[in-house]
Amino acid sequence: MKVRICLSFVLGVLFAIPSYFIFEYINLSHPFIMSFATGTLVFCYFFVYFILHKNYTDNKYQKAEEEFGLTTDEKVFFRTNGNFNLCNKVMNCNIYFCEDRIVFLCLRKGKITSEEIPVSLIEKVSSDSVTRVLITTSDNRVYAITTPDARALSEALQDKPYWLNK
Repeated sequence: MKVRICLSFVLGVLFAIPSYFIFEYINLSHPFIMSFATGTLVFCYFFVYFILHKNYTDNKYQKAEEEFGLTTDEKVFFRTNGNFNLCNKVMNCNIYFCEDRIVFLCLRKGKITSEEIPVSLIEKVSSDSVTRVLITTSDNRVYAITTPDARALSEALQDKPYWLNK
């Protein structure tokens, strides 16, 4: 929520500053008040947009979780959101680490796409414990996952010895 507020504020300021000079140039009375109002309206617009967009994506992911069986019934021991790099293509998605597989759910252009990696295909899982987790499969694919939860993920994977360095 803080990020959305800060981003909306920055965008409001970026609109308010030039509008002040425009209102000053056209000799509008009270240019500061008018530019402040412009910045406030832009802030409100983007803040509402960001909230609606988050609700939209959350609803899409919730429906996809139910569709793919990633509800509380399945043994999902770690959930995160992050970017993963596969074949020079970076995608943002929700990542679910289950007992028997990893599921990537990506929202692209309003549609959910998925990719699964069974634990049996995983050869190696390594992490820098800061931002990246690397997953190598037996068919020589390397998934580079960048997430702010990398440290917590590494700790969760430490409890799963069959996941690490097989």
